[in-house]
Amino acid sequence: MASHYSDPRDFAQHIRGELLAEYLKKRHSLEFPAVGKKDETREECADRFMELLKTQDDKVRDRVFMEFEYINSLSSENHIAALCNHSPNINREEVIEKFAQNNDERALLAYINYEEDFDEYYSRANIESSAVKELTLPTTVSLADITDEKVKAFESKVQGVYRASYKGEQCKIKTFRDNDNIILRAYLEDLPTRDTAFENGKLNEKIPRKPVAG
Repeated sequence: MASHYSDPRDFAQHIRGELLAEYLKKRHSLEFPAVGKKDETREECADRFMELLKTQDDKVRDRVFMEFEYINSLSSENHIAALCNHSPNINREEVIEKFAQNNDERALLAYINYEEDFDEYYSRANIESSAVKELTLPTTVSLADITDEKVKAFESKVQGVYRASYKGEQCKIKTFRDNDNIILRAYLEDLPTRDTAFENGKLNEKIPRKPVAG
């Protein structure tokens, strides 16, 4: 199970200054001094980190907060081991273990160095955690016949079905190969819903939002 996530500052306390600096540099082109004052505590380092974010644009700050929650969701030994086993190009010993002291740092290093592998594994783990049931089709085809072009054509057909109900204006199908099986998951842009947000300092409870259904 991943470590408990309460807020971005709490997560930052689990990450040493040099790794916070590496994350901000690689992901957001921001400079963050790895070391503050002498004998700086983890809490003081996290405070410096949050103070820096306060000076940034809302979009940057929101992106960092979102990424921290995202990274934390896979910060368990089971997830990290499965991610590394699932992605043979990940050099766990040299890129992750050599620099990490806990699972939050391991997950952070995996994300900033192997983002595509991290994203793919997250989608797969999300399917498994949702307890998606396996369906057996009456006719099977060779996995070699399921090409990217055919998946793209299938996306268009799925869109066509849902557009009649004003859904599916955008569609993406991800494929996950598992030995002799293949999992297809469709992501569809759903009907707009009402959201609440602040606009120019004023509360607006009628913000349209287009959710994505998976």
